[in-house]
Amino acid sequence: ASNLWVGTKGGGIFSFTKDEQSGSLQYHQQFTTADGLTSNEVFSLAEGNSGVVWIGTDGSGLNYYDRESRCFQQLQFPPNISFSSVYTILPRPDNVLWVGTSGYGMYRLVIDPSSHPYRVTEYKQYLFREGISSISNNIVYSIIPGGVNHLWIGTRGGGVNRFDLQSGSFEQFRLSESNPGHYGQDDILCLYEDKDGNLWTGTSMGLHRFTWKKDETWEIISYNEESGLPNNTIHGLLMDAGENIWVSTNNGLAKLVPENDSYRIITYFADDGLQNNEFSDGAAYVSPHSNEFFFGGISGFSKFNPLQISQSEFMPHIWMDAFYVDNIESDLSVFLSDKQGSKVLSLSHDIKSFGFSFIPIDYLASGKCEISYMLEGYHSEWVHIGTSNTVVITHLPKGNYMLKVRSSNANKIWGDTLFTLPVVITPPWWDSRSAYLLYAFLLAGTLYLIRKIILYRMELAKDLERKEMEKQKIEEIHQGKLSFFTNIAHEFSNSLTLIYGPCDKLILENRGNYLTRKYLQVIRSNAERMQKLIEQLVEFRKVETGHLQLKPEMVDIPELIRFAMDHFLEILEQKRIACTFTSSREQILWQTDRESIEKIVFNLLSNAVKYTPEDKQIAVKLDIEDELLTLTVTNSGVGIRPENTERLFDRFEVLNQFERNLSSRTGSRHGIGLALCKSIAQVLKGDIAVESDGEQYTTFVVKLPELPVSEHSILQQNSRGSENSETMTDYCLPETVRGKMEPKREWLTNPGEEYILVVEDEPEVRTMISDLLSTNYRVVEASSGKEALELCFTQRPLLVISDILMPEMDGVELLKRIKNSEFTRHIPVILLSSRKSIESQIEGFESGAD
Repeated sequence: ASNLWVGTKGGGIFSFTKDEQSGSLQYHQQFTTADGLTSNEVFSLAEGNSGVVWIGTDGSGLNYYDRESRCFQQLQFPPNISFSSVYTILPRPDNVLWVGTSGYGMYRLVIDPSSHPYRVTEYKQYLFREGISSISNNIVYSIIPGGVNHLWIGTRGGGVNRFDLQSGSFEQFRLSESNPGHYGQDDILCLYEDKDGNLWTGTSMGLHRFTWKKDETWEIISYNEESGLPNNTIHGLLMDAGENIWVSTNNGLAKLVPENDSYRIITYFADDGLQNNEFSDGAAYVSPHSNEFFFGGISGFSKFNPLQISQSEFMPHIWMDAFYVDNIESDLSVFLSDKQGSKVLSLSHDIKSFGFSFIPIDYLASGKCEISYMLEGYHSEWVHIGTSNTVVITHLPKGNYMLKVRSSNANKIWGDTLFTLPVVITPPWWDSRSAYLLYAFLLAGTLYLIRKIILYRMELAKDLERKEMEKQKIEEIHQGKLSFFTNIAHEFSNSLTLIYGPCDKLILENRGNYLTRKYLQVIRSNAERMQKLIEQLVEFRKVETGHLQLKPEMVDIPELIRFAMDHFLEILEQKRIACTFTSSREQILWQTDRESIEKIVFNLLSNAVKYTPEDKQIAVKLDIEDELLTLTVTNSGVGIRPENTERLFDRFEVLNQFERNLSSRTGSRHGIGLALCKSIAQVLKGDIAVESDGEQYTTFVVKLPELPVSEHSILQQNSRGSENSETMTDYCLPETVRGKMEPKREWLTNPGEEYILVVEDEPEVRTMISDLLSTNYRVVEASSGKEALELCFTQRPLLVISDILMPEMDGVELLKRIKNSEFTRHIPVILLSSRKSIESQIEGFESGAD
């Protein structure tokens, strides 16, 4: 008879004998501390050389049983060896024991079997050391051979270690490194190496197989409850002759049957005859004589021959037990409808879920039969639901489907489809055929409407294009008229020069003849009015074309207005008009362009004086409102009809009215002056408006912001002060009689020999200038700059008076030629021009004019 030794936690060791004839085990004897054991808590058992049984205890070190003396002994250690609990023992043929402890790492013990009791003659302890090649954890649960030169070591929390027996080095393998957070995969409870060299590790988070690949890397495949294991805590591992892996867990026994490249898992529980569903760490043993398997658990141990465990070929039928709609059990017949002679499950789209409960008909092992289903048209593979037996389908879209259900037997062998049912999910009304027909009509109507809108917009775009072209044409006509009138104005300037000169001379020569002087004054006054109109037209043209240059500076606005009003005192007295000026402050300094403000003020005052009847009033007010300079000019006696107020500033209407005035020789309030004020105000980022009751009064309101100051304007402020009064008088009051400048002759020593050169391409103007100078000087005339330059080099005149605008060579070029020559640079040059702007004067001075 052979004996089976079983270690227990608290009951010592039980010995069983096997009857060779019947094969049954019979209880033989119990060994406890009374028989020599140092502890009744036995954690490991291993058979060594000469039939010695090594016993690992909890807290009392190593014991052994000597078959010769038939007694238990405690292994004798050197005084400095300290370990208590022994979880695993691996005896080697050379009297070496490898011992795994709880907290003291792994020991290599060399035993002297000749001594009684046995003693340790040599030992080495392997502990965890940070940063060097060492064991990964000091709690060792399993040690197994790994070929000739290696050991596999399983630790709690440190993963698997491969120990090289020759070099004494460790190689660590941690599954948690590739699966962060799954530290239970490194909690090794048992190890097993199969005949192919694959390492199986049982952990507290499933079963893992390590396969060494040709590229010297490990392929790891994991199995857990989702794979079909009854529990994720693995306690023991064995392989039978059919290469099936047997796994003891915390909830039953599992058999992994190899199929193709994977495993089919069959489970066994207490109902199948197991001692209990819960097994113990490392309690797995295969008899070398009978090949029987032994798995220990909390209620004893289970013994069986794995080759005698047959697989049932029975395939159970399934029974539909219940039908559910939105988790409420319902009557299936209510939802069934006939379609072409078969029953169809018809469900509305608003149902969130539906399901079935099935029962496999296997009275012996119904709890082991599993269910899988497939919804053709929705699933591409079978959906495995295990033993829950409940099929639940949620949020299924509209359409036609076929539900198929199948069952496995207790050995996880799947049968054919056992249950089929067509399923139709009806669409909502807005997803039905009639709805799509309606959508088609709506789409067609929408497309028709879009087409109509597009055509309308195209027509509107064409209309806008036509209006834009008309506007552009009107603008071109406007610019053409403005350019035409401006060009005529320049021609008029030359003619007016011919009027001014003779007229002034005749006035001086007829001082005694009152009537002649009166008529001459009328001629000169109207010529001045025409000159004023020309200047306004040129200024209007400059603003329209964007060539008005602003020079911001600090301007005392009340002083400027008072100065402007002084120029109208004579006519105000003649018409007995009361003109008042009020300002919210005595001094208002405003950052703006002086010349532009002057033009606005003088034009508004001129307009008010012109259209205010005798014995009426003009009121001028100045204030700052909302950070805007506000100038108000009100005149009484004459109003403007409301329909005419907008036309007052219309640049097109102003130019047309100007054209009508020229043809009819009449006046109108649609003058260039008001349009010029409007344009200048807009250039200054402000605006001008008019208010009138149509009969009694008219008010013009100007609002202007301050302009940002520039470096150029600061440099120009001091140089402009002396020019202001003269400039105002020139463009605002052309009627004012200008004093005639008497020629100075102090520098002339011999008028008879020296001469003055007059250069002008217009014969009449040239003759007039010569006549004015010929009484006192010798005058030589030239019709072009080229001719004048030749005279300067050949006869060297005393003085050159030249027009600017001339053919071949203009006056500025003539001036540069004269001043750039050593022979002529001493000759003074006076330039004549109809342009009165400061820019024109600066251009002349920069060119060297005297």
